[in-house]
Amino acid sequence: MASVPYCSAVGSLLYLAIATRPDISNAVREVSRFMHKPSRAHWQACTRIFRYLNGTTNLNLNFDFSATPSLDLFGYCDADHAGNLDTRRSTTGYIFLLGAAAVSWCSRLQQSVALSSTEAEYMALTEAANEAIFLRQLLKDIGIPQTAATAIFEDNQGAIKLAYNPMHHRRTRHIDTKYHHIRHHINHGTVRLEYINTTKQLADSLTKGVSGGVLRELTAAIFTEG
Repeated sequence: MASVPYCSAVGSLLYLAIATRPDISNAVREVSRFMHKPSRAHWQACTRIFRYLNGTTNLNLNFDFSATPSLDLFGYCDADHAGNLDTRRSTTGYIFLLGAAAVSWCSRLQQSVALSSTEAEYMALTEAANEAIFLRQLLKDIGIPQTAATAIFEDNQGAIKLAYNPMHHRRTRHIDTKYHHIRHHINHGTVRLEYINTTKQLADSLTKGVSGGVLRELTAAIFTEG
């Protein structure tokens, strides 16, 4: 493996995942964890990502807003509970769209271990809400103010209820106080949470490996072909 350009390949993939290709974010995050000591299996995973990119060169992000009736910001948020087998940390994934264009996305491990799927989703929602606040301020600065609360679609009803419930009960009192910041945004009407079925959750592929059909649904929702 000493002669294999693994670091250069992953660096190129990271640029694409951050700049233009949210559909490879989770896969690139996984291969980037082994930069210091990659194995042949990791290199094969890299080449598989490159083959996927080679077969989808017709996909592009479309930022032509002339035909968009409204420029409302909305997002999708998901978490893969204890998906990392080494640390048992969960993965946060979210993606925000302005009109029909993807403008921000993320796939990263959470900082602490969540004890339940509800807790993992709740922690992911807080990160997504913070990103929504940043994007709202950015859009205001460039002349596209968001008058209504930014919708974040979530497929875990327990996490939604926890975010709207101001009470700290026994099962959630151990959660770091920074993750309860989402309640402040909800109370001030800057974000709102809406339930969405898992089959329609666009952020699902940002947290774990998914089937080809699910991945195609994601690409159809955020990319245009040309």
